[in-house]
Parts: sequence; structure tokens; C-alpha cells
Amino acid sequence: MNISVFAKYHVRAQEFDPPLDWEGLFERSGPLVVELGFGSGEFLIQNAIQHPSTNFVGFETSLTCMVKLQKSLSRLGINNVRAVLLDGRFGLKELFRDKTVDAVYVNFPCPWPKEAHKNRRLYSKTFVDTLASVLKDQGSFHLITDVQWYLKDTASLLIESKCFSVKMSEALNKNVVSTRYEKKWLSRGKVIYALAAVKIKSASIKRITWEDKEMPHVHLKNVCEDKVKALRDKVFHEDQESVFVVKNVYSNVDEFLLRVISSDNGFQQCYFVLIQKRGKSYIVKIDPSTIPYRTPTVKKSVFKIAEVIQS
Repeated sequence: MNISVFAKYHVRAQEFDPPLDWEGLFERSGPLVVELGFGSGEFLIQNAIQHPSTNFVGFETSLTCMVKLQKSLSRLGINNVRAVLLDGRFGLKELFRDKTVDAVYVNFPCPWPKEAHKNRRLYSKTFVDTLASVLKDQGSFHLITDVQWYLKDTASLLIESKCFSVKMSEALNKNVVSTRYEKKWLSRGKVIYALAAVKIKSASIKRITWEDKEMPHVHLKNVCEDKVKALRDKVFHEDQESVFVVKNVYSNVDEFLLRVISSDNGFQQCYFVLIQKRGKSYIVKIDPSTIPYRTPTVKKSVFKIAEVIQS
């Protein structure tokens, strides 16, 4: 298999300045359709074949699913699909300009039924506002699920926003998207529910990666090694929406490498911060082996670490 052809489907979005130039990535213009959580990729593959003039973007957090999709696209010679290894909620908000997406699809998302996991559910006011921002006028959002309360809760938020006209099918028993989960639930006699929402009004949202796109670096005259080592497992709460923790500290001659996990309003990233001696001074920066999205918390972590370790 030609690795260069295989890899062309994977968009490493953190390496680009947001929002992304999707027409450039597809090397053509055309309707733009997004699927959040593509799983095994059946929906993207079927629709890409049926609609060759449409550009499809899929988001997924599973590396296994990403590899499986790329192999299938390459084997079938499909060229109108691009995939991003990223939480789709964050990707939809940060990687697309307003009024550029024709349709968004979500097929059988995990409902996260426990109250303790409520913040992991797809639907939220922020998600609805994102849809109302990135969808074109009369663009559409489609949800397929076997969980009725999940469908109704999503519909309620869409209706409350006054940005969508919503229709629901509460006893769907026909083939809809031919995904693995659809076939599984239908074989067990489960009812599948569908929601379709058409955008009738726009909403405005704030993107957290569009401004100040440069990654920070800090120069220090001196560094206290004991203070660096004491950072292990230290948690920094910048505010309610911003937190980061230094999970590990690795040392070598004239440098330290800190493994950091950050969260911006629930969007988590793992990366390394490098503390390196250069001549008679030090530099603190994101290690180039990891390229996180340039969120406020990532930037704050560099400045805060530099502040704490000064001797």
C-alpha cells in the first residue's frame, strides 16, 4: 500500500492555522458535510461513493477507527473524504468558518446515561450554538440514536435556541444509514429514532484558537532544578474552565521535559513542555515532538511553569 496515498486522508489539523482551508485540503470546492464520531466509517464511505461531488469530513477520537477508515478509503479509491483525530465538538467549533457547512451528522453517539458523565454528552448549549454558527442558512443537523430520551433532550435544546426547525421520527424501523450499530440494534428489535433540524437563524460563538496563534516561549536567566522536580503531579487551576497538571518530569543534561495534561472547558490535550539550557540562559516552550492545539490553557501552562521555576 502506498503510504503517501494512505496518509492523505488524515488531516493533522493542529499543524494548520485555524480555521482550516477545506477547499484547499480537498483541492476543490463543493458541498461540505461533517460526521462527528465516524466509528468504522460506514456512513462516510457509503455517502462519499453516492455523492462524489460532496466533500466529507469525519471526526473520531479512536486511532483504531482512524486507521481502519484510511485503509478502506485507500482500497476503494475514494478521494472526497478527510478525517481528523479529534473530539468533534471541538473540531466543529474551531476548524470551520461561519456558514460554510451544509450538513452535520451524528450516528449513534454514546448517551453517557449517568448523571456524573453528563458533561461528556454531545448536546449542550455550546454545541447547539456551534451548529447555528457553522451551518449555512438552511443547513441541516441529523441525529440517529436508539435512546429516546437522548433524542428528546437534544431536540429541546435545538428548539430552545430558536435557531432550528426540528422534526423527529419516533418509530424508525427502516434502514437509515447502514452502520454497524444500526444493523446491530435492528437485529435485536430495537427502535431507532431520527432527528432532523434545519437552521433558520444564526448564532455567534467565540473560538479559542483563532487569536494569538503563536505558541509562547519564555527566556529565563536562571532555573531552580528543585522547583522543576517539585512540579510533578502539581495541578494549576487558572479558572473554572482552565486547568492543567504536570504529570511527569524527565531530566537530562541541561534540560527537563514535562508531560502536561490540560483542559479547556473539558477539551483535554496531552503534550510536553521543554525546559532547555542555552548558553547561560534557559528557554521554556512546547516541545516540538508534540503539537497541541493552541488553546488558552496550553499557552498559560508555558507561562505559569516559567514563572514557578525561576530561581
